[in-house]
Amino acid sequence: MNQRARAALAFSAALVCFGAASRMQAAESTGDGAGRDSAREIVVSTAEGYINVRKTPSEEGDVLGKLYPGGIGTVMKSGEADGWVKIRSGRVRGYVSEDLVAVGDEAGSLMSQAGYLEAQVLPGGATVYYEADDTTEMVAAEGESTFLTVLEEGEDWIKVRTPYGVEGWTKKEEVRISTAYSTAETLAAEEERMEQIREADETAAAESALWEEAQEALLATSETKAALLEVQMELEAVQDSFREAGGGKEAAEALKEAIEKEAAAQSAADEDQKAAEEKVAKAQKASEAAQAAEKVAVEAARRAPRGAQGADFVTARDHSIYIETSVGQELVNYACQFVGNPYVWGGESLTDGCDCSGFTMLVYARYGITLPHFAQSQAMYGELVSEEELEPGDLVFFQNGTGYIHHVAIYIGNHTIVHAANSVSGICFSNIHYSSDRIICRHLLG
Repeated sequence: MNQRARAALAFSAALVCFGAASRMQAAESTGDGAGRDSAREIVVSTAEGYINVRKTPSEEGDVLGKLYPGGIGTVMKSGEADGWVKIRSGRVRGYVSEDLVAVGDEAGSLMSQAGYLEAQVLPGGATVYYEADDTTEMVAAEGESTFLTVLEEGEDWIKVRTPYGVEGWTKKEEVRISTAYSTAETLAAEEERMEQIREADETAAAESALWEEAQEALLATSETKAALLEVQMELEAVQDSFREAGGGKEAAEALKEAIEKEAAAQSAADEDQKAAEEKVAKAQKASEAAQAAEKVAVEAARRAPRGAQGADFVTARDHSIYIETSVGQELVNYACQFVGNPYVWGGESLTDGCDCSGFTMLVYARYGITLPHFAQSQAMYGELVSEEELEPGDLVFFQNGTGYIHHVAIYIGNHTIVHAANSVSGICFSNIHYSSDRIICRHLLG
């Protein structure tokens, strides 16, 4: 059934009890005993802007609510006051100027324009895809939205927009399509809705700022860890020199200085790691608050009359950041917590010891990706990308002159990797070009 047919059916049944919701759907027919035909019981706003619904039939009457363009209601009384008609729309009952609304046959002709299609997700859930094909990329998960705005209707699929602003296609069999209409909104409901939207925007801004701080802290951590690795390598060289020299005052002083330098670098790395963990935890807590506020605001905007301020609200949260954080960056954060743990050839424990491919295998397994315990084989997984295209969480492979891939690491950003390096350094941070070997980059995350 197309939109015009649905609107006609809705109109023929439109002696309805327009309920408490600010958006309503045409329901069953009910008479009011006034003896008029059903067309004369409908009123449709024809104003370009909103109409004030007043307590009394006068421009000085208190405003009870607002009826927006295309909004509808039922006529309660007409002719009681010259130029005014009393209507009921949503939760609002009051007077509107006759010049700003259509009634009778005129209202009937406007019903198909006033109505719009809305799809209610059935209990089994609905999935929104990029195209009208369930083999294409999914852009909205099941249960993300209870109601979807219908943009286009096909035979088996409909194009929809979720309350979060995502557009895509879903199967008709997963939703119930009906014609909906806007009704008047009380001033109190409008104020509450706008306050919820303001709160959502404020929490989104706070969340974004905290995640920026967390990202900066993680970057600082990678830099201090990389510096620590360099100091540790210097200490190794000094220790070798001390042993070769067979002791001696100068060698002992150099060793003491190197040990103190390594201890200071370790302390700085530990402090940065702790600070980063605290900032990430604070940002995650802010995300929970922002998600809750967003959910309330999006639902409030969905219930708002079409054309009302904030009715087209789309969250200010940058979901792309949090999708990345929840996959790529989250994987990196998880991997980095094992820095300092030992390297064990053939090991399969992130705490007691693992080798390079064991490290990547175990980290990726946490995120549902199964990899073999062999760097050469892991290099066959995912999508080949250039170094410039690397994202946090991507794998970086090292290939020697014979073409053999002998090492693998996880890219964490800022030209830095985390990896199970060797038996001396263990799991550590390094510059992506710490080795002269050729690097190969692979993207595995969705």
